[in-house]
Order: sequence, then structure tokens, then C-alpha cells
Amino acid sequence: MTTTRALPYAPPPGAARHNQIAVAPWVDRSSAAGAHCRLLLVHDPLRPGEQLCEVARAMLGVASGLGLAPAHQGARHIGPVLCMRHGATTVGPLHGERVLHVPGRTIILLNYGHEDCLLRVPDGNPAWAATAATLGQVHIAVALDPGSVGPGDDAASFARRSAAVGRLWTGIASVRT
Repeated sequence: MTTTRALPYAPPPGAARHNQIAVAPWVDRSSAAGAHCRLLLVHDPLRPGEQLCEVARAMLGVASGLGLAPAHQGARHIGPVLCMRHGATTVGPLHGERVLHVPGRTIILLNYGHEDCLLRVPDGNPAWAATAATLGQVHIAVALDPGSVGPGDDAASFARRSAAVGRLWTGIASVRT
């Protein structure tokens, strides 16, 4: 008989954790079914004095707030948690930003279940934003363990390693434009 340890509920973390969560978007073209937009959320490496259980709880809060499931259960649809605004960007201090009309730029926000906060997806990859808008969905993964990743193959490798040890939660989000 196989048993699995149930993970405790954790509330979605607030703005204090935002600068410690890396958001890595990439277009995965490895599937015979065609391109898929992927988004991996990973906590930065541990800081001095920071505990692994604190990071895991914060990332579990993100995964829970999104409605994700452990990767071994398969990705399920989680609804329209990604919002895109084309032709705009933000300026100003963090949490006091203003939206400006700027052709060619895109704001992408992730509603991860916190009552006051949204995570911003980096807008440095126009191909990702265009593909996500065209497909209307994005495969989201949240790693419970900290690490340092970049987009593309680096993020894909990190996600595979996290899934192999049962530390990745996944889902498929709809995109609102």
C-alpha cells in the first residue's frame, strides 16, 4: 500500500515575497502537438537565516491560491488567472505603479489568489506573450523548493527535476486579453 503525505494549506504570500519569486516564461516547442506556453514560478535561493520550510510554505500558498495540483496528478484547468493588456506598460515604484499606453509592450498579471496582490510576468519575451494570447492558455508550474532559473531549457530542466521528486504543482490557466 502506498501512502502520500498530505501537504498543509498555506495562504498565498503577500507583497513582501514578490521580489523573491522568479517568474520564468517560455514557449515549449518540444511537443509533437505543437507549441505550449509555460510559466514556472520558483523562489530565489535561500537567504542567510531563511528556512526551507518557510519557502515551501510560501510557494505552496501560491500553488494553493492558483488551484494547482501536484504534478503527478496531471495538470487541470484552473480558470482565467492570467490577464494581458497589450500596448501598455507600467512605471513608478513597486506597488505604486501607473499604467501607460506604450505600443509594442504588454502587461501580464497573474492572479494567484491573494486578496490584494498580483504577480507580474516579465514582459521581455514578446513571442511568449503573442503565443499565450493566440493559444488562450498557459501551463503554469510552481516549484516548492528554491532555486535559480532562467527561461527555456533551464526552467524546463528545473521543472522536470522538481516533478521527479514530487515538489512541483501544475495547472493550465486561461488567458484574458
